[in-house]
Amino acid sequence: MNATNIIELNRINRASMSLVNGNYKQCATLPEQTCPAEAAERMSLRRPGRATLKIYTIKQILCAFTPENSGDYFELMISLGRSAPEILSRSPILLFCLLWITAYSEQTADTLLLWPDGAPHALGVEDKDKPVLLRYPAHGDAAIVLCPGGGYNMLAMDHEGVQIAQWLNGLNINVFILKYRLGSSGYRHPVPLLDAQRAIRCVRANAVGWGIDPGKIGIMGFSAGGHLAASAGTKWDNGNRDLPDPVEHKSCRPDFMILIYPVISFTAPYAHRGSTRSLLGENPDPAALGELSAELHVGPLTPPAFLVHTSQDKAVPSENSAVFYLALRRAGVPAELHIYEEGRHGLGLGPPGMPFSTWPERCRDWLAAMKII
Repeated sequence: MNATNIIELNRINRASMSLVNGNYKQCATLPEQTCPAEAAERMSLRRPGRATLKIYTIKQILCAFTPENSGDYFELMISLGRSAPEILSRSPILLFCLLWITAYSEQTADTLLLWPDGAPHALGVEDKDKPVLLRYPAHGDAAIVLCPGGGYNMLAMDHEGVQIAQWLNGLNINVFILKYRLGSSGYRHPVPLLDAQRAIRCVRANAVGWGIDPGKIGIMGFSAGGHLAASAGTKWDNGNRDLPDPVEHKSCRPDFMILIYPVISFTAPYAHRGSTRSLLGENPDPAALGELSAELHVGPLTPPAFLVHTSQDKAVPSENSAVFYLALRRAGVPAELHIYEEGRHGLGLGPPGMPFSTWPERCRDWLAAMKII
């Protein structure tokens, strides 16, 4: 066997391995011509913590997909693409499948309007005026509202949205990607925050029907999405039972926060000016800057937080995470902070081989220690 056709996916998760193992017999019965160009190529998959080396043909990997196991399959394909991009470049069928599964995952997610009868402060009736949740269900009882970054100008739906949702699904966490309204569409504060608060209320209002523990609903955000998540964690209420909408009766307090290279401060020298402009305009009131600096609004009831950053992040310096962590410490709120030396801004799950790419494992450990999973 040609050594260049062997790849080892050290970071593949157990769910993905179970997926392939469970479909082995079925795939083995299919004719080789199912994937003629790749039938001879083989890949080695190693489970974390296990020494057993398994060899699978690419045919068997491709044949493992069904709509019911798309979450696990997506994780397998993403791990393949991140760990061995040279295989994808030589395997058009694999590359096609990875791209197709990415599109399939977003298209098949349940789309839930936050306000079915029209969102408050809407400037129109187009999709950009209708905040939605993309629901990625799992078998566990925890849930996360996921806020992709993009400077409040766009949403990084792939590496800070769908890929993250599929990774969290692998931990049996229900995920709700929030498509919040943006400054590029004319929306300023408090509209994105209202969208995030409503998202948490919606998940809590439907928790019983979706098999979710209403006390295990967290929020996660990347970059500007991290600012939105931190704002939701420091600006929440217990709901208003005087309103006719039953969703508004629910608390919008997240039970935990996961903040990955987040924007935090709008007042410090290291503030992210792009997010500030998108959310508050060109010449914001100094009082508004303070109002949207999350580190200034931490209190003893602020939810626990897990934070990740890199020292080399020049777009959103790591001082953002550090100042928020220190504010949480002063308030007596449980928090965990990881600042890696290497890595630019916006890495998502991170490239293989870089220490930054270990943050999902640290996050999983934290979620387990907090008894969320």
